[in-house]
Amino acid sequence: MTQPLMYELIESKRSVRKIYTDSLVGRGDITVDDAEEALRDYQKQLEQVFTETKAALKGEDGQSGGLERPQAQERDEQSKHRKVNSAIDEETLHRIGDSFVDTLMASPCTRSWRS
Repeated sequence: MTQPLMYELIESKRSVRKIYTDSLVGRGDITVDDAEEALRDYQKQLEQVFTETKAALKGEDGQSGGLERPQAQERDEQSKHRKVNSAIDEETLHRIGDSFVDTLMASPCTRSWRS
């Protein structure tokens, strides 16, 4: 953590969802039961999408065996890259890029979605 005080301050705050829900209940727009049902439904939808995405990535969905690549990524790989003059050599540039990828892949957040 680079900003422990900031993280601590953020964690001490009530969530926007909780504040808004309390406001809706307080005004009588919804009941506590309505709010709890909406939260359960939302969590169910998130879990379903997560499960479907993992299945698609593993090819268990019986379709493409993976997710479609974004069009921008396809276009980028098909376009010709122009040579750019740089103060650093290509090997150094690749080492810098690799260090970013290695750091990302080693983070706890990344490990949780890869498993």
